[in-house]
Amino acid sequence: MSNRESFEELKKKIEQADVVSFDVFDTLILRIVNTPETIFKLVGDVCGIKDYEHIRQEMQQQASMEAEEKWNQPHAVMDQIYDYIKTHSGLEMDWEKVKQTELEMEYDSLVANPEMKEIYEFAKAAGKRVIATSDMYLKKDFLEKVLKKLCVNATLYPCEFGIPEITMHKGEPYYEKGFCKGCCCYDGSNDNAYRM
Repeated sequence: MSNRESFEELKKKIEQADVVSFDVFDTLILRIVNTPETIFKLVGDVCGIKDYEHIRQEMQQQASMEAEEKWNQPHAVMDQIYDYIKTHSGLEMDWEKVKQTELEMEYDSLVANPEMKEIYEFAKAAGKRVIATSDMYLKKDFLEKVLKKLCVNATLYPCEFGIPEITMHKGEPYYEKGFCKGCCCYDGSNDNAYRM
């Protein structure tokens, strides 16, 4: 089945759904860089931090381990990552400035995924409630700014402090009607009615 045929099938499922949920990254939006880690390398180049791509990845992994052990979080979020870097990297830097540089580069690298934007616009035109979810380390205010930039009007459920406000992609509390590349459709046919 071609992508176009898959999308037409998904549109049929959307017509039957009450709620349509999209993952933010790699579904609604894409990066114009080869990998997310490319941003870390560019930050290192701009801020003059040698091998920052690897330092940033290692510090994020260690910060996430600490967040899981101390606070039972699935991973660390941006502020926690940079607090950990400041404390454990052994490098004297203006880490707040480095963090802001990363956020600016991240923002500039993000574009709408044209295929899923089409699905999003179809769902909105059909009067469906549209939700955007993210399990990234980026905070809600940043993600809202990105969605606004890309003309996406959806209720956002980010992974604040590593704990999702709601997990829509497990098919609860709505019954899952369809799935395609991070897009789920739900209706209220089960007993667990969705609450905003």
